[in-house]
Amino acid sequence: VSPSNIVFAGDSAGGGLCIALLQVVRDAGLPLPAGAVLISPWCDLTHSFPSIH
Repeated sequence: VSPSNIVFAGDSAGGGLCIALLQVVRDAGLPLPAGAVLISPWCDLTHSFPSIH
């Protein structure tokens, strides 16, 4: 399947996994997918934003 026909999607923790997978694909020098749909991705695992408290 051509990367131009692939879109990653996820919400919450799945959105964070999509971001992590995109970074792995990029760092490996592989072709990136056409896009990604992230719905409220959980990507701040440090909980450093003030709104979390």
